Amino acid sequence: MAIVAMAMPVLPGKEQTWLDYVNRLQSTELRDEYQASRRALGMARETVWSQRTPDGRLAAVVLMEADDVDAVLGC
Repeated sequence: MAIVAMAMPVLPGKEQTWLDYVNRLQSTELRDEYQASRRALGMARETVWSQRTPDGRLAAVVLMEADDVDAVLGC
């Protein structure tokens, strides 16, 4: 099982869209659908955080675990 972690900037002007999306994933119905889609891709675990950078920008930090991370990422 491989584990990959990455940080990606949230594009300027898209911060509220990102935060709204993350909040929507907290709802049971959407969360269950999202987790099912991740299992279908072969992910064992995915964890996402929102983090402010020192210059105040928002970044998405993602940790994922899968047998074939390249396949999950579409590489």
